[in-house]
Amino acid sequence: MKQENIGFGGNWSAEWNSVLSTELNLYYSQYNVYAIDYKLETNQQLNQENEVIDTGLKLKSTYILNDHLKLLNGYQFTEVGILNGTEVSKPEFSRTKKDVLLNHAIFNEVEYHDSSLFIRAGIRSNYFQKFEKFLVEPRLNVRYKWSNGFAMKLQGEFKNQSATQIIDFQYDFLGVENRRWTLANEESIPISESKQVSFGVSYNKNDFIIDIEGFYKVVDGITVPNQGFYNNFQFINAIGEYNVKGVELLINKSTNKYGAWLSYTYSINNYKFRTLTPSVFPNNLDIRHSVSLAFNYDIFESLGVSIGGIWRSGQPYTKTIEGNEMVQDGNNTYVNFDSPNSENINDFMRLDASINYNINFKNSKLSAKFGVLNLFDRENDINKYYEVNPNDFNTIIENNNKSLGFTPNLSLRIGF
Repeated sequence: MKQENIGFGGNWSAEWNSVLSTELNLYYSQYNVYAIDYKLETNQQLNQENEVIDTGLKLKSTYILNDHLKLLNGYQFTEVGILNGTEVSKPEFSRTKKDVLLNHAIFNEVEYHDSSLFIRAGIRSNYFQKFEKFLVEPRLNVRYKWSNGFAMKLQGEFKNQSATQIIDFQYDFLGVENRRWTLANEESIPISESKQVSFGVSYNKNDFIIDIEGFYKVVDGITVPNQGFYNNFQFINAIGEYNVKGVELLINKSTNKYGAWLSYTYSINNYKFRTLTPSVFPNNLDIRHSVSLAFNYDIFESLGVSIGGIWRSGQPYTKTIEGNEMVQDGNNTYVNFDSPNSENINDFMRLDASINYNINFKNSKLSAKFGVLNLFDRENDINKYYEVNPNDFNTIIENNNKSLGFTPNLSLRIGF
């Protein structure tokens, strides 16, 4: 198996006068994954390829009206091409498909700021040439500072995505990667559209920060094959949406010698597929509670230590129906799943630690870092699913994916 990533870009900018400037960006990126799998017992060779090429340009102009107000306008062009290929020697089978999608976008923004208020409002108009489809996306970012370190913020935006990853259960890349990039076709795979809004209040004074924010997001145009279900919907093609809502809290205190962080997130994340039963059920990533802690301390100017931990509730999985774990359909055996994502794996907990040492030379600097991931070697489940035993079709097997255990690492960096 071989994976490759190639990318490069260029930038040109000009200031025509004190109020008008222009910037041009060009880029090219290419991603390839190629695998050959040879099965000696059947004398069968399987070749697979997935290639993504993304090219584009962005032209942006900024016009300053006065000390508080400026306008931003521009044009962006993107071309995305995705190739998927599969070739089997016995029995002979070959399939190669390449899709290309062009997108033209015009964007306009106005920005206002003074000592207490910042507002950026804009709109982006997209035209997908292949489908003759327009998408209009408004965006808003507002921040208002009160006295004594208090501030309010409001953000909202619409966005789209034309490339998605499909989970291929039949042909994976040597069992390592079964996600294939593919383009929207506006039939079985629509362009996904997201809408999100957030509102929050923060306090920032004397190097002490408290930030609390509520958020809501809905993404329409997702498909069952790109979610990676291990339940009764695994081989069904349906189009739906998911929505997530919640609140985030961040507390941070820092000084010249130390810094400490605490963050907490509460969220509810659900799918909605109108053609499935049930139509609403928990998202694969529905993690209700998540807490992160971090602390760093500089013992000396050249020596520092850090420690951090994370705890989160377990993500959902679909269990089997107890006492009736399998169903027979002719010569085929299937797992008999219960309601989708109705159970949760055990909570996740991990503690990490590291020590940093810096040495300054006359014309260079050496930085050494030794760290330990999962300091107490806690065994954490990160996924659980069931499947028919490929060696015995009369039984099913339970798969439990684990996170990394006790993992030391060492890094050295030299700067000139």
